[in-house]
Order: sequence, then structure tokens, then C-alpha cells
Amino acid sequence: MLVGEDGEVNYDSAGILASGASIHETERTSLVPASRIRLSDLTKGRFVVADGSEWLFIAQPLFPRAQMMADTSYLLIAAPVPRATLGEVFRLFGDTFFAPLAQAGLVDLDFSTPWLNHKDGRDYSLFLAVARRPPGRAWAVALH
Repeated sequence: MLVGEDGEVNYDSAGILASGASIHETERTSLVPASRIRLSDLTKGRFVVADGSEWLFIAQPLFPRAQMMADTSYLLIAAPVPRATLGEVFRLFGDTFFAPLAQAGLVDLDFSTPWLNHKDGRDYSLFLAVARRPPGRAWAVALH
């Protein structure tokens, strides 16, 4: 995409924005630190178009810094800001995050079941004694 200094689109190779359309930059930062010698001003940022959609961009002037004029055009590579849906999050992280989380929940449920259901008549005082054990004391458990 070629954009003028004033934010007017001169050419969009994807044909999404018409020539003459205006973009409104909401954020722009330089990618080259100010302490380094810059032959070109490479920047990144965000802009909004007339329909309200937000885009990310990386831009570079068409001419080197020494030859820049007031009406310099910029070459922009832009893409709409991605919006993740809940379905995409499950698809991306399901195997690596949610499956182990569900397994841990089932194991926890299995261990907590005796605490929830005391109808079997067992004595759970051993579990309570272990839970209240002072720090630093050795484990002395007799199973019968």
C-alpha cells in the first residue's frame, strides 16, 4: 500500500482500500533506536479506516531520509488486527493446555471425593492429622 504523508491512500495492491481513502494513525513508533544512524525511518503502528476497522502496519518512506520531502509517500505493509475467538483459543491451546488442566481437575476430584462423601463410614481422621501436622515433624503413618 502506498500512503501519502497526510494519510491518503495512493495505491492498495490488495484492493481493499480505494485510492483517495483516508487512514487515521492511532499509534506509530520507530523501529530503529534514535541513538543509531538512520538512513531510512522504519516505523510500526496502528491505523483506523473509515469503516472503523483497525489495522496493524509497518512503514518505510519511499525515499532515503536525506531525500525526503514534505509530500513523501510511505510504503505500508498492513493487515487487519487479529481478533481471536474462543473456538480458536481452544483449537490452538487445547492439546497443550486445556487437556492437562482437565486431567488435573479429574485427579483432584478423585482425591476430594472422600471428603465430600462420608456415607461409607470410614475414619478420615488420619487425613485430618496429616493435614494439621506441624512443619518439620517426621511422617509416622501406620496403615491398617
